[in-house]
Amino acid sequence: LSPSRIVRRGIESWQMYVQVRALENRIPILAANVENRRFGGNSTIVDLVENNKVVNTKLTKLKKENSVSKEFKLKKYQKTRKIRFSDANKFS
Repeated sequence: LSPSRIVRRGIESWQMYVQVRALENRIPILAANVENRRFGGNSTIVDLVENNKVVNTKLTKLKKENSVSKEFKLKKYQKTRKIRFSDANKFS
C-alpha cells in the first residue's frame, strides 16, 4: 500500500473522489494518506452497502496514526459489480 500525499486543504475533495471511485467500480477502497505538518492524514476506508437495490458508501475515517485491520470479502461485491458492468454498452 502506497499512501497518498494529499495536503490538508485538499482532504475533503480527495475523500469525495475516493467515494466516487468506490461507487463507480463497486469495490471497497482503503485510502491511506500521509499525516504530518504538510499532509492532512485522514486516511479512509470506503465500504459499500446495498439497501433496496441502491448502493451507497459507508465511511470509516481514521484519525492520527492508527493501526486498523479491515477484512473485505470480495465475493460480497461480485453481484453488484456484474450488474453494474453488464449494462455498460446499453447507453451507446
